[in-house]
Amino acid sequence: MRSTTTTSSRAATTARTLAIEDVDADDAARWADLAGRALEPNPFLHPDFVLAARRTFPPRESGRPFPSAFGLRLVVVERDGRWLALLPLSPTRRFDGTPFPFATTAGPFVGTRAPVCAPLVDASDATAALDALLTHLGSGSSDVPGLLELTLLPDGPLAALMRERAAARGVAVRERSRFERACWTASPDPWRTRVSGSRRSKLKRWTAAIERDAGPLAVRDAGGDPAALTRVLELESAGWKGDRTRRGSALRIIPGAEEWIQDVARAFSAREQLHVYLVEAGDRLVYGALCLGSGDGVFGVLDAYDDDLSAHSPGSVGRALVLDHVEATESVRLFDPCMHPRYAVATGVYPDRRDVVGFLIATRTTSRALLACAGPLTAARNAVRAARDRAGRRRGADDEPRAGRGAVS
Repeated sequence: MRSTTTTSSRAATTARTLAIEDVDADDAARWADLAGRALEPNPFLHPDFVLAARRTFPPRESGRPFPSAFGLRLVVVERDGRWLALLPLSPTRRFDGTPFPFATTAGPFVGTRAPVCAPLVDASDATAALDALLTHLGSGSSDVPGLLELTLLPDGPLAALMRERAAARGVAVRERSRFERACWTASPDPWRTRVSGSRRSKLKRWTAAIERDAGPLAVRDAGGDPAALTRVLELESAGWKGDRTRRGSALRIIPGAEEWIQDVARAFSAREQLHVYLVEAGDRLVYGALCLGSGDGVFGVLDAYDDDLSAHSPGSVGRALVLDHVEATESVRLFDPCMHPRYAVATGVYPDRRDVVGFLIATRTTSRALLACAGPLTAARNAVRAARDRAGRRRGADDEPRAGRGAVS
């Protein structure tokens, strides 16, 4: 599947829809180069993250617990061999019970393993890249439906520019979802001064209790140590996440998942964008977190804590000490743990919030008519989701979050 449309008279801005199965070494190199120039940093759309899954997991079979990347379509904008934009889409049979097909960024792999689904767009040429992307999506040669769903998109410069360029080109856009996600952003004020006094008191009390039982705590980034991730995965599988009867999601109990994440880690480590934060009391691992870097941001993939210390909230203490370490790292301006807001205690450590939105985009006449009729249905579905989220926050106000759709931590 390689459909191409010329979208600029300047000679050479083109777009094509590329099946993930057809991505070759040259494509992967151009893809990686674009990921380093993205307006919205997103390690979860780096080829080292996605293609590792293509290598590890075959097309999804009935009962397979880990989704395959096969079937993913990449809408690519390029000029003179340089990629300017990449949008991952998974075609779906019908939209919200209608007979109309649509495509979504929340496909089997991206939708379950990528807590950020922002497309990659060249920061230095974003307007031209988005114009070419929208033109291609509206054409019959794009090989994707005219109704698209973009999920888990941080509401920042990229989202604003997408709204602007869509309006300029007569492409209909409807905001379908919005929620706040906890994060840390660089500030002149230390993060501990930006959380509540109650939170600071609890962290101080929990830290003292852990140090009384286990010894003084220290935090380090062991991203350059090949054994560090293995220690975190062992800690993850030793706790409740390793228990299938408790709906555990530890990678070690999912066939092939450890191989995949180790492959991802080696690739990111080679580019010095792997972070494995270890909070230790002597030789004892109290908390560990795997994170990936992109641009000036660091993004959470998974974390785990010592279950034997669970009475003292080792997850919250570990996250706080990791934030101390991140705050002292001048090159990092954003730390996104990629946690769902339902986990009130876990996310309460982080002092900042950023909005994450989902869009419906209609690029053709029929899909625009469908989108115009979709408002009441979308509003009803959003009300149900909001009620479920409120209930989830009440149930999930514990120390350790469970993995959910679009969240890996």
